[in-house]
Amino acid sequence: MQYPFSNTFELKASKANWFSSILIATLVYLFLIVFQPFGTYNYQHSFKYILLIPYSIIAFTVFFVNSFLKGKKSKALEFVINKLLK
Repeated sequence: MQYPFSNTFELKASKANWFSSILIATLVYLFLIVFQPFGTYNYQHSFKYILLIPYSIIAFTVFFVNSFLKGKKSKALEFVINKLLK
């Protein structure tokens, strides 16, 4: 069943997924810079902070894919429930 404003809600959810994924990635990067866990304190390299960027990219990818799949799963679950109740 199509609701009149479903595209608006999907667009807001998509923006929220992007924003939250970017926020998590930024927080992961800042955490790694400030606290320097896992031996990064002892690691001496001129590009040390650039080498920490892939961790935030991984965090962004995992969080965004998870939120995207969670949204798809809830739509599929809603569809199945609507078909069973009819």
